[in-house]
Amino acid sequence: MNVSEIPEIDSEQDDIINFAPKDDSETISMEIECVRPQTKHAATIRKFLTDNMPHPSGFNASHLALNIAKQEFVGSCIFASVVDDIIAFLSVLSLQKYHNLSPIQKIHSYLKNELPTNVHRFIDELFDENAEKPNCVLFNERIINTPVQVIPPTFNSLREELEWAVEDGVMEYDFEWFIYITKKANDNENEDEELFFKFEDEIFEEEAEYVFPLPVMENNPQHVTFGTVYIFNMEQFKGIVEKLLEHQIEYDSFALQERAMAV
Repeated sequence: MNVSEIPEIDSEQDDIINFAPKDDSETISMEIECVRPQTKHAATIRKFLTDNMPHPSGFNASHLALNIAKQEFVGSCIFASVVDDIIAFLSVLSLQKYHNLSPIQKIHSYLKNELPTNVHRFIDELFDENAEKPNCVLFNERIINTPVQVIPPTFNSLREELEWAVEDGVMEYDFEWFIYITKKANDNENEDEELFFKFEDEIFEEEAEYVFPLPVMENNPQHVTFGTVYIFNMEQFKGIVEKLLEHQIEYDSFALQERAMAV
């Protein structure tokens, strides 16, 4: 499927996605809707953060999820009728506005503990409450087999929301740097082969200013899963979104890869 064939995601319009695996299993028609995060979504967002995102011990995902859900200007959740719940979310939190939030402080400490000492000063500057321009953490989580054709327009919506917020004078969203914590894997049979749980992470890998590995999360016979942090500036974020929109998405191959990595 070409990205040009993907319908725009509109919060006032539902889209029907036919999820059709290549095997003989039944095709599922999934009615999806792009909605603004709400407090009722906080429990599901918390589960996504707890289950998927690399994080330090003692990390209170509940406080983080609630603040993500309460934001007025940015963020998207993908609601699916088949599960009557959200299956994905994408949002950001300002490191300056939420400087005193315990999970943000935990992320700060976690990165300093795990990243090379020569970047500690830079990390401190990103989290500095008095930074000249705000910075943020990007949160991008979803269930395995979320239809990948919804991902590029969702990222594009976030880019537009940030631009509109700044145009409206909400300067806390005029971000200079983004921190995105995710995970990837190495194939145990071919250590040089990197496996991305989310297809867009490969673009982040190529375009981010800084890429750092985080500790191993899981080691099984098929692959070793470990955390990764991408740090990129606003212009790089815009370029990543453009690449997502231009990217020729091979839906079946990405869906099958995500299913295989979930086993």
